[in-house]
Amino acid sequence: MKRSSIWNRNYTIVFLVNILTAFSFHILTPTIPKYVVSIGSTLEVAGFTATAFTITAIVTRPIAGYYVDLKRKRVIMTSALLIISAAILGYGFFRNTACVVLFRLLHGVGWGMATTATSTVAVAALPEEKIGSGIGLFGIASSIASVFAPNLGLELIERMGYFTMFLIAFSLAACGCLLSLAIDEGTLRKSQAAPEKKSLLQRVFAKQAALPAVTILCVGLGMASISNFIVLFAEGMEIENIGYFFTVAGAVMLVMRPLFGRLSDGKNSKKIVLIALVGYTSVFVVLGLAGSFPVFMLAAALYGVFYGALCPIVQTWCVKSVDVSQSGSANSTYYTALDIGQGLGAALAGVLSANLGYRAMYFIMAIPQICAIIVATITNLGYFRKKREAV
Repeated sequence: MKRSSIWNRNYTIVFLVNILTAFSFHILTPTIPKYVVSIGSTLEVAGFTATAFTITAIVTRPIAGYYVDLKRKRVIMTSALLIISAAILGYGFFRNTACVVLFRLLHGVGWGMATTATSTVAVAALPEEKIGSGIGLFGIASSIASVFAPNLGLELIERMGYFTMFLIAFSLAACGCLLSLAIDEGTLRKSQAAPEKKSLLQRVFAKQAALPAVTILCVGLGMASISNFIVLFAEGMEIENIGYFFTVAGAVMLVMRPLFGRLSDGKNSKKIVLIALVGYTSVFVVLGLAGSFPVFMLAAALYGVFYGALCPIVQTWCVKSVDVSQSGSANSTYYTALDIGQGLGAALAGVLSANLGYRAMYFIMAIPQICAIIVATITNLGYFRKKREAV
């Protein structure tokens, strides 16, 4: 295997696995709540199924990060995809609320394992000098899936019904599971450092990744307010076709993520984080001022550029802050912080919008991003101080 190449065998396989898994996931995002209501449950129960999934994913990720650093990465990734496949199949065969919630919990376990394991395999498959570029490309799978898969899922239930939709989502996950068996564990990049004795807590959470984790948590807070409330905000002003917000954002993200992934391998990566955070903050200011369709589309384009920039750059920051032997813990730290941010952000945005209105909510959601800018500024100052001392 040529270490100078991003598109080596292992990276190509895990990239394809990630696309298949992301599509199977995003097909279900808008359809599971509809399915729960269709079998006789309430909207509150439909909301609880999403919460159940998130809780088990958050709990599982740190544990998965710990074991993926110690055990065979391919085995954990394949096991995760088996769990996901079984959960999706369960939705279709057991048409009652209790079983759907149970399989949603199981799906969250598999998803928490899979996202940690696939990203860790991707990092281990990459040359060290191209980790940022590889992570940027790796994130394309989620971008593509988030643009196309939700509408695909809705179209499938409209034309073929829920059972067929679940079978297709299952088939995608199962294909990813089979493909993961082709990973060559022996050629994955390994740590050259001597193994250290560490506690379970040190293995589960990479303390070196604390600053990027705080940064992505703040980003997640804002992201949740957009994904959960932008449609309601626009509909309240009788603005039509707001669904194009996600299409525009996703298309821009698709272009920008690989570019910023490459930039994160350069010497100015920490400066780029700061610039991206400033740009991301502007999204919430624009949304707070929005009153027409073109302004919403401007916010969508800015969101696509700067959220698309922050994900690969901050994940690369997390991974590069630790030795390769801890890349699983670093990845789980990143994803767990993002999940916590999204969970808290959705709840906070709901309270703010109900009491102060959507405009005020979006202006207030700029505050966590300003906090992230402060963290990134402190990090930059520390980085340049070290460089001066080295000279």
